[in-house]
Amino acid sequence: MEALLPNGWPAMRVEALTGGYSGAYVVRFIEESGKQELVVKLSKDKTLLQEEARKWQDAVASTAFNGILNNAFNVKEIGGISYMVMASARGPTLEERTKTGTPKSGMALDTLLELGISAAANLHRIQPCPLMALEPRSVQAFNAALPGLLNLRDGCARRDLLPPDFPTREAIELFATTVVDQWNARLRDQGLDSPITVPQHGDLNPRNIIIPPSGPPQLIDLARFGEWPVGYDLLRLELQLLLRLLGTKQGDESFPDQLGSWAALWDSIERRMPEGSEPAVPASLLDVLRAIANARGRMYAALQGKQPDAAKTTAAMRCFDALKMACYRDATDFKRLLFLYIAIRSARAANLMA
Repeated sequence: MEALLPNGWPAMRVEALTGGYSGAYVVRFIEESGKQELVVKLSKDKTLLQEEARKWQDAVASTAFNGILNNAFNVKEIGGISYMVMASARGPTLEERTKTGTPKSGMALDTLLELGISAAANLHRIQPCPLMALEPRSVQAFNAALPGLLNLRDGCARRDLLPPDFPTREAIELFATTVVDQWNARLRDQGLDSPITVPQHGDLNPRNIIIPPSGPPQLIDLARFGEWPVGYDLLRLELQLLLRLLGTKQGDESFPDQLGSWAALWDSIERRMPEGSEPAVPASLLDVLRAIANARGRMYAALQGKQPDAAKTTAAMRCFDALKMACYRDATDFKRLLFLYIAIRSARAANLMA
């Protein structure tokens, strides 16, 4: 590890930013004084990093990403481990910043939101998007997880741990057979199978955004960079913030309150609830989510006449992400049910099910 670092770092601490599920790890090295940092991606699979380096180069060449990506995208090797330096900016991730309860991150957040809006204003092609086509392995994973999800739902229902609007067992089974199993056909039926796409990060979660003391944010981890439906980055950032930063206690009396908090928070953003009726969540989180919702509204305005049914497309994308998250083996029971709740609610908003 020391060989990766600049000279003059007598001591440091190491933090893992991602867990290596894709075969690579994102690690942050912090010099003892805290004045210098490096974010590095490591993998034993050199070809994996070389492919990301190619995407990184494409992203840097994109005018939309000027100034928010480090230009050092070369893959190097040491001791049988391949690595690439993704950022040298000092500062917390957006996840860390929002957890502290500090005000929203001003220029950094605004820059990210403007990316989504400018993408909508500078559309360049229409094509079927791979994101929206649910792969057979994802369908199989959901169907394999379904019995466990149903048992979990029934167990919570017997203990009165579910809010009144949580989907019934029959609704969950209907979702599986009419939405998940027939995903691609349902998208075609609703005219949502060929959304307008633009280059986007593809995995804009709060751990992939570094907030420096001044200047624009720095984005890291471009493994999923490519053509995505307009607005996907904003949607993913919003959903990941909700899922990471709301409480996730499971198996006790707090369960309905936790699930209800998500629904109330969503309503406060989408429907502009009266002042004083917002759920009890960190003010910084509410600020960020409201800013994203406002940016999404401006994005829809930019799509006028270019992308029909932009709101339905967003709901379908949200359903797509959430139904896969419901199958995560390492997720808590609360999160698995929460993802299922989000997926079914989004499917209804997209008219994919009654």
